[in-house]
Amino acid sequence: MPETAVISEAAGTGYAYLVRIPYKHRLFITSFKNAVPEPGRDWHPRLSAWLFRRNYLSEVRCLTNQYAETEHWDVLDTTTMAKDQAAGALQELDRQEHEDHVARFLAVLPRIPANALILAGWLEQVIVLDLETYLGDELFRAWIRAGQPERKHASLPYISMNNSRTTRVVVAADSRILRAVLSRSIQRLQMVRDLTLDTVFEDGIIHWRDAQGKLWYGAPYQQALMQHEYVRALYQPSQTYNVAFSPDDQIYLVARAEALDDRFFAWGFNPHIGFTEGYKAPPTGFPLSTFLERYHLVDWFVTWAKRSLAKEECLPVERYGWHRSLWENRNYWIHPAQGLISLLLYHSEEETQAILGWSNDYVKEQHTRITHIKEQHAHHYLDYCRQHAIELALPKLQTKSKSELLAFGEQYGIQVRKSWTIQRLAQQLLSSGGQSVRLANAVLEIPEQQKIAV
Repeated sequence: MPETAVISEAAGTGYAYLVRIPYKHRLFITSFKNAVPEPGRDWHPRLSAWLFRRNYLSEVRCLTNQYAETEHWDVLDTTTMAKDQAAGALQELDRQEHEDHVARFLAVLPRIPANALILAGWLEQVIVLDLETYLGDELFRAWIRAGQPERKHASLPYISMNNSRTTRVVVAADSRILRAVLSRSIQRLQMVRDLTLDTVFEDGIIHWRDAQGKLWYGAPYQQALMQHEYVRALYQPSQTYNVAFSPDDQIYLVARAEALDDRFFAWGFNPHIGFTEGYKAPPTGFPLSTFLERYHLVDWFVTWAKRSLAKEECLPVERYGWHRSLWENRNYWIHPAQGLISLLLYHSEEETQAILGWSNDYVKEQHTRITHIKEQHAHHYLDYCRQHAIELALPKLQTKSKSELLAFGEQYGIQVRKSWTIQRLAQQLLSSGGQSVRLANAVLEIPEQQKIAV
């Protein structure tokens, strides 16, 4: 299809008309500026077009036709058409440009190396692909041409780039493009296989089970990404999108039910936000109960919540290199239900609490109980470190310089030699009885008193 220059009305811009040429043509732009002096013109970035006043229409028309003849452009001039005819002509041009875009993308995608692309975002109308791999000039230019021009898609939410070398291309979320993308190895795009169908709901939501019997849920991608449902989407830009096919071969965005904590409770697992203090800013723009009902997860959620709350075990945020934090701060110990309890305490989640059948007093009691469990873990970890100080200190000593290790030997009265390797120095420093225990306690910063504030 020949490239097309467009002259049309520019409703809503404050100018009468616009002219858009197929690409940045410096000679045309210079001629246009000479023909239409300021303030009779303006550049509109969103439309990728020049706006101009009504009295310059004949000059711009002649200029556009002149360059179209030399550059072999088609010209679509809707200013002489009836309103309905003009709208139809622009719609047909849009359709043809879309088909050309799809064809270009499908032609170049197979040439892109596996894992060279990153799925930065998947929205209702477009998918956003980042490239950080060198392709060579010819393939790179073809890849850039395969993307949509900015005027073809609505404003995107902010999506961060990995680095300054990232090249971003936005393409239509056309089903042909999506199926081609799903056939490739692309970062942050995961095909979930070996799912067994569990339940198909009338509204299109589907539940599956994986090989371990864990529940997965999903919706047709169009439904999951509707703009007015953006905050409720299964995924947001910069996350890894999980995809599966329905029994009738439709594309579904899917998620593991147990990953709900990453979406709704992740802030509650941050050790720098105290569990007893809560966190006032809402983690999402809608109640958890709305999400549960939308994806038919209420029954699963009630069972999961009660099972998580009943547990007495906590997991450390980080073990190696963070020993002191684990006994000094109970918030470095994570209980599986603490995010949920914080959500119910500090947010407007009355509907979610009603689903669980928990009273306010019960939630407060569980908060106190979990706090006590976390404190116990902190105390027990200090005891563990006292009993295993030698073995825990060894990795830390092996990261020290030789001069530091020699200084430790002098400070604690342990005989070592300058000619020894760091590994041998560390071993010797921790193999000398009481002096080594004192050294290990100092390296780990273990307090002398048994009781510490948590």
